[in-house]
Amino acid sequence: MKDEKGTKVSRRNFLKLSGATAAGAAGLLSGGLSGLTVGPREVFAKDELKVGILDPYSGPYADSGREQTNGALIAVDEFNRKGGVLGRLVTTVQEDTATNPGTAVQKGKKLIDEVGVKYIVGTVASNVGLAVSALCQEKKVIYMSVGCHSDDITVGEKAHRHTFRPTCSNTMLARATASYIADKFGKKWYFITSDYSWGHTGRDAFKKVLAAKGGKVAGEDLTPLGTTDYSSFLLKVRNARPDVLIVSLYGNDLVSCVKQFNQFGMRKEMQIGGPLNGLEMARVIGKDSNAGYWGMPWDVTVNTKGSRDFTAKYKGKYGKIPSWRAYLGYVGMQQLLAGIERAKSPDVRKVIPAIEGTSFDGLKANQSYWRDWDHQCIQDTYCGRAKSGAEVKHEDDLFEIVAMKKGDEVAHSRAENPVKLEAL
Repeated sequence: MKDEKGTKVSRRNFLKLSGATAAGAAGLLSGGLSGLTVGPREVFAKDELKVGILDPYSGPYADSGREQTNGALIAVDEFNRKGGVLGRLVTTVQEDTATNPGTAVQKGKKLIDEVGVKYIVGTVASNVGLAVSALCQEKKVIYMSVGCHSDDITVGEKAHRHTFRPTCSNTMLARATASYIADKFGKKWYFITSDYSWGHTGRDAFKKVLAAKGGKVAGEDLTPLGTTDYSSFLLKVRNARPDVLIVSLYGNDLVSCVKQFNQFGMRKEMQIGGPLNGLEMARVIGKDSNAGYWGMPWDVTVNTKGSRDFTAKYKGKYGKIPSWRAYLGYVGMQQLLAGIERAKSPDVRKVIPAIEGTSFDGLKANQSYWRDWDHQCIQDTYCGRAKSGAEVKHEDDLFEIVAMKKGDEVAHSRAENPVKLEAL
């Protein structure tokens, strides 16, 4: 049996982690499941409902991939404790994308053609997500693009009928965050951008907000995914003397850039920010170097009953506070399984319309809902401030929400996104 990292799980550890009885665990283990599930197989009347999870467990986004999968497994636990979905035990088969589109497609084909899954949840990097989206459309498999923020996932010709995006687009994040940064810190910005779809659309979304406010681009650079040394770029930034450095970087790339930004003493010279930051990166950046204003799909400080309940479940299972990556994994899996229940059938052609147009509790102040015409989840979107130094009260006290926008205020309108999804 494998855990969320794809490694073997012993019978003893399975019993500890799932809390199943010895007889029940033996039944589960005999099925060769990849996800940790709960309860004896005998209580389920029908076959398993298998869901594929594609997340990065190696490479620059590995920490995010593990968090995202952990959150998805909380949703699996919830449904299985209630009797599964349509009387079936929900199981997961997990594969490592290694943050590589080719690897992700290969692993996706394995899940679809060999394992026989009809649903895939996951991915972090948007270039990976776009490749998986195209594959799932071809194979007629539902894809919950849990953690991909490039506009292209639900905007324009690369959007697909079999793909749903539970998280915010880059445009949503920019409209919630860039306006706040411009009004508070100035309108002369320098851009350092990861050279792939997510980085490009993040930069472009921030530029649109800046242009609307009459701002100026002081300079910009593209950096390959996996860059570790940002010194030459930061020297160019310093010489340009912007008000704000906007970094469309993520994972280890963001960690390296923010740490070096601090080492260069640039916090005294300008502000820093961008489309995304989160706990799994801020923990590595460290409280003394944590800085900036960032887009966030969710944060543990969102004070709703749903958020508090999710946080308690996550902390109880994993012994730590969830990041917004874990939240996205949870919502993506929860919405897929809820859609199958509403459809009263595992048939993909029935599940897709059972998700389209529905509202749900996204654990935020306002209800979240699925648009039927682009499959974007419309939801509250946040700007978070990175906390540092003495104001950090415990190891995960690293952000505070400083602004929130309702989803309808920041998402693409239909006029801005004249997408036409395929027929079923």
